[in-house]
Amino acid sequence: MSPTRLSTLAITLALVLNSAFDAAGESAPDEKEAFFEKRIRPVLVEQCFKCHSKGSEKTEGGLRLDSRQALIRGGDTGPAIDEKNAEASLLIRALHYSPDELQMPPKGKLPVRIIADFEKWVNEGALWPNSEEIGDDPGKSKFTITDKQREHWSFKPIQAQTPPEITATSTTDRLWNQHNIDRFVFARQQMAGVSANQLADKRTLIRRATFDLTGLPPTADEISQFLADESDDAFAKVIDRLLASDRYGERWGRHWLDGVRYVQEVGWYTRHDLGGRYRDWVIESLNIDMPYNEFVKYQLAGDLIPSPTGSKNNPWGIVATGVLAMGNYDDQETEKETLYGEIVDDQIDLVSRQIMGLTVSCARCHDHKFDPISTKDYYALAGIFHSCRVLNYKRIAGPRIEVEILDQAQKEHYQRQQEEYKKLRQQLADSNPLPTDDREKLKTQLAELRRVMLPAPGKTLGVIEGGYEKGMHTGVGDAHLYIRGNFKSIGSKVPRQFPVVLAGDKQTPIGETTKQSGRLELAEWLVREDHPLTPRVIANRIWLYHFGEGIVRTPSNFGFRGDAPTHPELLDYLATRLIESGWSLKTLHREIMLSSTYRQAASVDTKRVEQDPENRLFSRFRSRRLSAEEIYDNLLTVSGKLGGKNRAVYQPLGHEKPWYFGRIFDAPPVNTMIPQRSVSTVSPQALFMMNDSFVIDAAKSISSRANNKGKVDERIDWVFQLLYARQPTDDERQWAREYLESVADEQAWTYYQVLLCANEFIYVD
Repeated sequence: MSPTRLSTLAITLALVLNSAFDAAGESAPDEKEAFFEKRIRPVLVEQCFKCHSKGSEKTEGGLRLDSRQALIRGGDTGPAIDEKNAEASLLIRALHYSPDELQMPPKGKLPVRIIADFEKWVNEGALWPNSEEIGDDPGKSKFTITDKQREHWSFKPIQAQTPPEITATSTTDRLWNQHNIDRFVFARQQMAGVSANQLADKRTLIRRATFDLTGLPPTADEISQFLADESDDAFAKVIDRLLASDRYGERWGRHWLDGVRYVQEVGWYTRHDLGGRYRDWVIESLNIDMPYNEFVKYQLAGDLIPSPTGSKNNPWGIVATGVLAMGNYDDQETEKETLYGEIVDDQIDLVSRQIMGLTVSCARCHDHKFDPISTKDYYALAGIFHSCRVLNYKRIAGPRIEVEILDQAQKEHYQRQQEEYKKLRQQLADSNPLPTDDREKLKTQLAELRRVMLPAPGKTLGVIEGGYEKGMHTGVGDAHLYIRGNFKSIGSKVPRQFPVVLAGDKQTPIGETTKQSGRLELAEWLVREDHPLTPRVIANRIWLYHFGEGIVRTPSNFGFRGDAPTHPELLDYLATRLIESGWSLKTLHREIMLSSTYRQAASVDTKRVEQDPENRLFSRFRSRRLSAEEIYDNLLTVSGKLGGKNRAVYQPLGHEKPWYFGRIFDAPPVNTMIPQRSVSTVSPQALFMMNDSFVIDAAKSISSRANNKGKVDERIDWVFQLLYARQPTDDERQWAREYLESVADEQAWTYYQVLLCANEFIYVD
């Protein structure tokens, strides 16, 4: 291959990469709605409505800001917003305090972060859900739940499902009649007249599964062992090995961190580099297969859960509650009650969207426009979180609370555990001469020790019982309802309890059963086996991350504005199986991945695309681009540099330190709840792969490693196996040989960089 031909190929690859998918620049409609309710509406209510709403004594400047129509109509000086052009909008210029312009609010300029929120909102079309004026005092509303709302699919109890019978008339039919998941999927395909796809070949399958569960490529030895294993359970053994790998927790921990707005450097102005303690807890909890119900309880109330060792404090529980302190709010807010309200709203949003799949925060200022969630429901939950604190209450712009993880006795026990762990690890490493049973006993001992090991000494972010000392809600107790979300307009107190549509209207208020905040009671209610949402939501998320789309395609909105499930019986089957397995996520992974639905090929034909254009019937596997973290880790792996904690998941993430690799390949912004990442394919990604020093260094490392692999053809075979998990075609080998023999050894890396630029390196079929 000549240098000219190499350049042409690189440019072609860049163009292919650039045109594979449309760029996804804007937020999804569901996310826009949540953004408005959480970040825009409360500011309008608090800062603007006194002078610019239907209820104000005098509408200043003829301008009302209580509906989208009013904003577009504007006042005496013209329209307040120019949709999709924040810079030209009068409202935005006023917020910026532009010279010779109207300056709003008149009492002082809003924080930069809030102004940025308004710019984003306008540029994305100024969505105003159910665009109508904000009503009167929600505390006086005649909120009712209709029979239709009670019968919404996600509020109904989970039903045990019997897989449908499949009439097997062919080899393909019989293949799809061996697994319960396939029976649900294939029955729907038969009803729609859609034909299932063929199964993927073994090389494709092991590469897919290895990236899926670990975020890394399979090794040559792993591939060859799988190809040589002709037993019926060959793939099951691959899955079991991958689930047992510590890399599993690193990969799937990143999925969870996306959904809970993880950031390592917590805080906007007063920062703590302690978020990593929570991240490590998530990874370790997934690796030991902590039951999902315990996983949820620890994060909401781990400090209140008795320690498994009988000690006074629960170390891992303390670390887990750090998630409640990672909120996306301005910790320099001058109005302390505004700040406290933002903290509580963020915590309610976290719990409701990530765990229940509901947008409860939309009821902060008014009864939910679409779902049967009232403002009283919102403040019933708010009382729980107003009864605890995550900031140092002695200061308004306080730093996050730091909690000591271990007491002295636990520190000593930690050292003994570490010594025992190292001893067992060494014994296992030296155990090859031992019989298999003895090696398995060592593995069991190691696993059992790992489940009870204490975290490393030090401090972590956490939560403490009791409200803020000088706040409106001190100690533990019920919260006042804020009329229109404004803490300066106080309504009556609302007893702490759970949303009526889910828990009923005959609940015993939390304050009558405990002197604690109610976080533990909330956590226990969320993971009850008869809760209609929690098992469905996590089962859907697991399916989503395996297939690229969920059974419910709005993973954080199971309400009326969300999508209905494409396979409701399958979703309930998975939720039931999760509970029956003791809430084991690994068991659910295994069941899903052993199905023919998962093992389908990603190849497409015209007929199948016409029959199922959006793949809602899962008639083929969905080819996907690797995530930013997977591309980064893949480059480290093939260059021989991956090891320890240099994986992408351990990259320090903060507001002022965005991970440059992530910005290019669609990693989410820090402190943002992302249930499903957008996948854009734009020219900077191709240019990055062709020009960035990180990629070039990887290519040079590959070239150096290849030099030890023998003759040219052996090097070519080795690198194709390394990068693509396959052997080169005859044409690929010939082109590579021609080029490598035409350049000096020190320039050979340019060929390997071209291979890194190819779609095959960063896509999985």
